[in-house]
Amino acid sequence: MAYTEVIDGAMYVQDPDAVRTYSMVADNLRQVALSPAESLVLIRELAGAT
Repeated sequence: MAYTEVIDGAMYVQDPDAVRTYSMVADNLRQVALSPAESLVLIRELAGAT
């Protein structure tokens, strides 16, 4: 099962193929996401607080 928020609420996805798609998207996001330390550096740079 997958849970996602939409513009006017939320929905639970139960179709196995759709759940697999949501899982692949989440995995891809984790792979490209900055680490917490890298995120902090970026936020500080963007805020002009470096």
